Amino acid sequence: KEFNWSHEAVYRAGSAAGWYFLPNEPEATVFPVFEYHYEQFVGELCMVKSLLSKRRKHLAIKWSANWIKKKAKVRLAKLKKDLNL
Repeated sequence: KEFNWSHEAVYRAGSAAGWYFLPNEPEATVFPVFEYHYEQFVGELCMVKSLLSKRRKHLAIKWSANWIKKKAKVRLAKLKKDLNL
């Protein structure tokens, strides 16, 4: 945990594959297991990133719509005042 990992997915894949298993088995045996876990974690991270991005866009659109409504109300009130309505 204290090591400066290049990416959290590398650490999580190593942890899932097994810290004892990784250095004590041949690379031909270890790499497919590590690669499987790595791809799973990277896939999860990409999915989360995509969901967050969609959420941010949704919030931006919602905020923009609310801002436009507020501006329209202010303009309407000013127009009514200017026209003595």
